[in-house]
Amino acid sequence: MKKTPFKQTLFLIVLGVLLVFSAVIVYAQSDIKIERFTIQLWPEFDKPETLIIAHGNLSDAPSFPVTLTFNLPPEITEMNAVAILSEDDSLLNHPYELVQRDGAAQLSFALGGPMDFYYEYYDPNIMTKNGDDRILSYEFLSDYDVQDLSVEVQQPPEAQEMKLSPAPDDIIVGDNRLTYHIYRKSHVVPGEGVSFSGSYQKQGDTLTNDLVVNIPEPSEAEAPKPSLPSTPAPAAETDWKLWLGYGLVGFGAAALVFAGVMWYLNRNNEEEEEETPTPRRAPRRKGKAPAARVPRPKGTQKSSSSGSDIRFCPYCGTAYKQDSLFCHKCGKARK
Repeated sequence: MKKTPFKQTLFLIVLGVLLVFSAVIVYAQSDIKIERFTIQLWPEFDKPETLIIAHGNLSDAPSFPVTLTFNLPPEITEMNAVAILSEDDSLLNHPYELVQRDGAAQLSFALGGPMDFYYEYYDPNIMTKNGDDRILSYEFLSDYDVQDLSVEVQQPPEAQEMKLSPAPDDIIVGDNRLTYHIYRKSHVVPGEGVSFSGSYQKQGDTLTNDLVVNIPEPSEAEAPKPSLPSTPAPAAETDWKLWLGYGLVGFGAAALVFAGVMWYLNRNNEEEEEETPTPRRAPRRKGKAPAARVPRPKGTQKSSSSGSDIRFCPYCGTAYKQDSLFCHKCGKARK
């Protein structure tokens, strides 16, 4: 068995260090906790679709800047707004990126420090109409650890007999006299969230925004709804730590594949060398190996083990055969 060359051993050690380093970076990037996250669903507000408004507060992170990525339904192809709350409590349009990946629409944007962030979009599949009947179905799964999560459903002013299952944790009436059905959950981990189904009845297609003006949010602690242009901002600047981690993981995976291919090829070469048959030697008799025959000079003789004399041809040095008159090799007359 051949020993592993020093260069291959060094390569494997460096590769292992790179993989561990990249794993640490990706882990630090994913170890993000959102202090408060609120999702508001406003069906038939200013469009027939359901308006989704998400408001989160990122108070701390392993390091800044960080890039937040949220998985949205795959049919979402544009954002209505993405914003951050400035120090003077004004909402500022914020750069973002929206791409289709892994069967979902992934919204990503970078934050340079602790701050509140908002994003909103229209979902056409949460509410479906069948005459005067409206059917609701919604599921939210968190992408991060969330200390306090709330999902709030705004009831249209003309809606009747609105029922949700499971039952909400609270039902309140806001200053605008609109009813809000609220689900609350604490210590949410990635993959957990809130889901519900429900229904209500409503005649006509009048939108809430046509009936009520200056609708505040139900909670006094919440900042005003973003009022931003629907045109998406330029793509967010990439968080170099996140992409460095991705790059190192990709490099490590490629290096592992390369190392595996080289190991497989070297192994096959070694097996071929082992399977190649070596030339067989002719069986040797016991005793000393026979010496090479060397023509003897004229007049020399060789004594046999029996002590009898053997004459040699003076022309070619070949031993005469017994009682022969001529050399059996060169044909010269025997002397």
